[in-house]
Amino acid sequence: MNRHFNPISIQTINKINRVDTSDLGIAEVLPSFLELTTSTEPRISVNRDEDNRFYTAELESLNIFAGGYTRVELKESLEERADSCWDEYVRENCSDLTESALSLRERFLNTFREVEK
Repeated sequence: MNRHFNPISIQTINKINRVDTSDLGIAEVLPSFLELTTSTEPRISVNRDEDNRFYTAELESLNIFAGGYTRVELKESLEERADSCWDEYVRENCSDLTESALSLRERFLNTFREVEK
């Protein structure tokens, strides 16, 4: 392996996996205390930077952006980001939020609800 953890030479190939850049549904990465309230599930766009071997994902309408070296890491990162956005925009005192943050808060409240699990 070189300093970027890429193989310098390959001796044996057992299996070649296809890189999965299919979109994710937001329900796949929601924290356990949130559930979707809309009939249309927002989709998260997934991309892969082949040079850095890094997945990125975005759901711009809800200001959710994340990354990871694997799809599993990406999903975990998206869940953490959704959790922190809920804390920052919904649980936060509304008087402390800017106008754009209040707008994002409304989008969150129109898309999700908090449930006890």
